[in-house]
Amino acid sequence: MLIKFLKLNKKILINYKSKKKIALVNRERPMSVLQGSIIVSAIANKKKFETIIITDKLYNDLHNVFKSFGFLNFFIVSGLKNYLLNIKITIYSILKTLIAIFNISIFGFTNFINNFSVKNILLGDLIYDSYIRYDKKFLNPKIEIKLIKILFFSIFKVFRLDNFFKKNDIKYLFVQADCYANNETISTRIALKNQTKVFKINTFGRIFLTEAKNYQIFEGYMPLRRYISPNKINKIISISDQKLIKFFERRFIGDLKSTYTNPVDLKNANNKISNYTKKSLIKKLFNNQNNYKKIILFAPHAFADSPHHFGINYIFRDYYEQFTETMNFINENNTENILWLIRPHPSSKIYGEEEIVKSYIGSGNNNVKLCDNKLIGTKNLIEICDTVVTGRGTVGLEFACFGKKPIVAGSSTYSKFGINIECKNKKNYFKILNEINQIKPLNKKQINLAQKILYYIEMVYPKNISKYSGKYILKKNNKSVLNLLNNTYSQKKSFFNNNFLRSLKNKSFDQDELYKFYRKNSKYI
Repeated sequence: MLIKFLKLNKKILINYKSKKKIALVNRERPMSVLQGSIIVSAIANKKKFETIIITDKLYNDLHNVFKSFGFLNFFIVSGLKNYLLNIKITIYSILKTLIAIFNISIFGFTNFINNFSVKNILLGDLIYDSYIRYDKKFLNPKIEIKLIKILFFSIFKVFRLDNFFKKNDIKYLFVQADCYANNETISTRIALKNQTKVFKINTFGRIFLTEAKNYQIFEGYMPLRRYISPNKINKIISISDQKLIKFFERRFIGDLKSTYTNPVDLKNANNKISNYTKKSLIKKLFNNQNNYKKIILFAPHAFADSPHHFGINYIFRDYYEQFTETMNFINENNTENILWLIRPHPSSKIYGEEEIVKSYIGSGNNNVKLCDNKLIGTKNLIEICDTVVTGRGTVGLEFACFGKKPIVAGSSTYSKFGINIECKNKKNYFKILNEINQIKPLNKKQINLAQKILYYIEMVYPKNISKYSGKYILKKNNKSVLNLLNNTYSQKKSFFNNNFLRSLKNKSFDQDELYKFYRKNSKYI
């Protein structure tokens, strides 16, 4: 199928020789290569800029796909050949790796996450998130071969890519990922340092571009407060209460093409249709009918899932450290009139983390119980619980939508809107937990604001975040030939298929809706 595609695909990129250049980072996934190639070709052709593909290895299949669109210039960042040819950079990278190891051993991982940089590019958070991504390294992060490899490769990439940006007049950088230590995140930070515009190609529900900013390193990839004030939110989301109610109903059953929350997480969190009352849930879980002042939900994140994607403004080393220290606090401060429900993240099963959470339950505190999505849905939990403690998850915003002020441990999309308690440090965090009985509910104005924020990030974003943001959103791409591809494929099922190839035979990508849209709107970029 690939050979047929390469024969059919027309070279749509015009290779202009220009001092001004556009760079696209190869994410090394078939759909990303196709979408990136079409969008960048459209913009480069209209602006008459030269294009360069930033990549690690030139895998023959994906390399040939790029070439079939007309891409000729490739910058290979790493690989054995580059380590040998750039021996000076290799030596620098080894030395910097040794310095990083020494600093971690002396000052620890939290200091490394917040402060480690190369060429004035903050790198510690990206490296740490990559290190704990697999093999449950968050349980006991330490200096080991895996960490040393990630350190060296990441540092080498910074030196190589920094030289690349110095030698080339890159006006626009296009990426398709914004977490973990890779060519995309490192290129983004270097480009921002050089005041180069960086656009992320998003394909979550719709196809749209968002412009990366330096403050996202500290405040996360979507700090709403940077774009929109409470007054502006009220103007943008001028919908009826009935429409908002319908939105919540659809969202809680996972029947929503959301921009922000993964639809899979929504379905997992609400796959159990339940209708517990506070009294009936207490009786079922605690076999108790005593009166309690508060029922608190503790909703930890998936531990391995990029803890610094929402920025390094986070009071714990990672999500796992928040979980363990919070559980230790709960177990050591057994307040008889407070019940704690522990809710594993909907994706914890995917990461194999369910047993980790369960192992902390029932260690001597009878007021703490596991409350997973097999027992009760999120909506029902919000109705029963008085508030939620989380890292900076969407569940906090969901609670705020029902008037219950959440406690979060770091920057989040909904920070600084007065609808949550954002802790300044660990001391402040545990002080608030100790005084959790004193937390007052949100007023009607705050509840309405929270509801509109959730509606905005799920249904409207990224419209209104900048002057031209609406011009970057392709709302209806149902006419694009890419919709005919096999999005879920394996060795047994080819990415390409006959329907796609037949359509491509009759219509080249420069006639495709995706190409036409971004060529037309390239003037706003």
